[in-house]
Amino acid sequence: MNKKLISMIIAILLMFCTLGSLGIFYIQYKKDVGVAEVNTNERYKTDESLWDESPDDVVLDAINPIKQDFSGKLIIHSVILGFIILSEIGLLVVLPNEKGNLS
Repeated sequence: MNKKLISMIIAILLMFCTLGSLGIFYIQYKKDVGVAEVNTNERYKTDESLWDESPDDVVLDAINPIKQDFSGKLIIHSVILGFIILSEIGLLVVLPNEKGNLS
């Protein structure tokens, strides 16, 4: 089999794995945000010390660490995808084709 084809298949599989991982993190992020909203709303109703703040501010304070965590994971996965794509472009340019010529 052609070396370019094999490298392309490997790169595509790595991209699917990375995107799948990011999808799992996104589903977990949405679940965590929903749980944080429900828990914060319940706590807001029962905790009198929070009544001087608006309910939206209390919810945002609870959600911000979750958003920052997901944002970091998103950046890491984007860098990994960019590296895979750039390395694949480099391999396509450098690896010889079936006749032995470059590109």
